[in-house]
Amino acid sequence: MSATKIYIIAILSLIIGAAIYALCRVDILFLEIIDDPFKYMKCIPNKSVISYFIVYCLPDMLWYISLLLIQYKLGINLRASKIILYIAISLPFILEGLQYLHVIHGTFDWWDMLCYLLTLILFLCVKNLFLSSHCK
Repeated sequence: MSATKIYIIAILSLIIGAAIYALCRVDILFLEIIDDPFKYMKCIPNKSVISYFIVYCLPDMLWYISLLLIQYKLGINLRASKIILYIAISLPFILEGLQYLHVIHGTFDWWDMLCYLLTLILFLCVKNLFLSSHCK
């Protein structure tokens, strides 16, 4: 997979995740300072498991895959790329742990942990199948 495709996937992941946050999660910390015109919009009114996944888990998975893809592509030629990769891999788990301990603002969620784990597994599979052999 070309570097351009990797960057496009990463940027689209960030845009889609940000759109979900902006339209459906105006109560989160970084959007509280914005006078949001969508604050009364019910993006996904159904309280099903699927709507919960789309509103709360999918944006986190999208930013995480974007982080991993960009780190992988930018770090592929760096000496410290393994250290950067370990930081990128552990970052969401550390943030969730800090939320669990009430060290940082946020709500700890086991579903987030599971989604991060699934995203990591997907990334590692894709990396081994497509990225490693074609990006060097």
